Amino acid sequence: MIKLYALMSRSGEPRFLSRHELCEAFQIKFETPIILTGVARDSEVEKWWGLEAGGRRAMIENFRDLGIEMITTPNFSLMLDRPRWDDLHAMKRILIAYHEFIAAGQPAALHVNSRCDRDFQRWADYVAAHDEVTHLAYEFATGPRHPERMIYHAKGLCRIARRANRRMGLVIRGGLSLAPSLAEHFDVTIADTSLYEKSQHRRVCHLDEAGQRKWRFRQTPAGIPIDDIFAENLGISLRWARELIPERVLVG
Repeated sequence: MIKLYALMSRSGEPRFLSRHELCEAFQIKFETPIILTGVARDSEVEKWWGLEAGGRRAMIENFRDLGIEMITTPNFSLMLDRPRWDDLHAMKRILIAYHEFIAAGQPAALHVNSRCDRDFQRWADYVAAHDEVTHLAYEFATGPRHPERMIYHAKGLCRIARRANRRMGLVIRGGLSLAPSLAEHFDVTIADTSLYEKSQHRRVCHLDEAGQRKWRFRQTPAGIPIDDIFAENLGISLRWARELIPERVLVG
């Protein structure tokens, strides 16, 4: 999984003109499925809207030509300390971005940012009326990170699925403890971007007696690549995810 904004230059132009260039830059195999995440700091997310319609269309065509598997729409923020109409504007922009993706033939997951019951109801009504929405996305690592709020937001997502009356994909960042309950309604993909960072810092994954992931520091000689550590962390994390929700969870 790569940040959507990492494929944009400062001038708003595509950074990579071929799949080969992209894979070389991120040191990934040519055939690796690539998902772009629209989750980022507000300053990065707003750059996408700043491209305006023509610039966004050019970038989306570039993503499609690069063979991007899926994109989660930019998660324009809903703020507690701003007028309510700012939230409605953010939700409208998320929806516009989603339709710009799929209209260009680029698969995308709709990021259904919500603050309250009415927001979830609006998304539920929209998704139920639009069969072209096959995947949703949600981020639990910042605003809804408090355990009680996590549960509230997870219930809101389940309401959307019940209202739509169809099984969809769901890409989540954070909220890993919620994956089993969400998997009753969705095919869950966990966007775990910590694996590479932890591998860089020589943190190696293991499962404790309760089956939870824990991390230990492993001293390595200077200059030794982290390939083996990353492969070990990925393998253990995949096993952990499959035990968490057998045959229903992917780790990206």
